[in-house]
Amino acid sequence: MSGFSITRLLSHFLRCFVNSRDEIARSILDTRFSQESWEKFFETFGVTPLRITYEQIVADPEAAASRIAEHCGFERGGADRVEQFDDPPLSPQTTALNPIWERRFNCERAADANRP
Repeated sequence: MSGFSITRLLSHFLRCFVNSRDEIARSILDTRFSQESWEKFFETFGVTPLRITYEQIVADPEAAASRIAEHCGFERGGADRVEQFDDPPLSPQTTALNPIWERRFNCERAADANRP
C-alpha cells in the first residue's frame, strides 16, 4: 500500500470516527428531547408512570413483574394461575468499558466545543 493510500485510509477512518461521535451526540439530544416530551405528556394528562429500569428487571424479574402488575391494577399473587416458564436469559448490557467510553466521549465533545 502506498503512503497516499494509507493517508486516505486514515483520513477516512478519522472522518467516520468524528461522524460517529456526532451521531452519538445527536442520539443523546434526541433521547433527551423524547424524554422531556413524555414528561410533559404525563404532567398534562395527570399520568403517574411506573418508573422501572432494565437493571431492576434483571436484578429481580419476579419483583419487577409484581410492581408492573400492581401498577396496572392487578392484585398480588395469582402465581398459581400463571403457567410457569423458564426465566429468559437476562444480563446487564454494560461492561467496565462503558464509563471509560462515556468519559472519553464527553472529554472529546468538550474539546471540540472549545475549538475555533
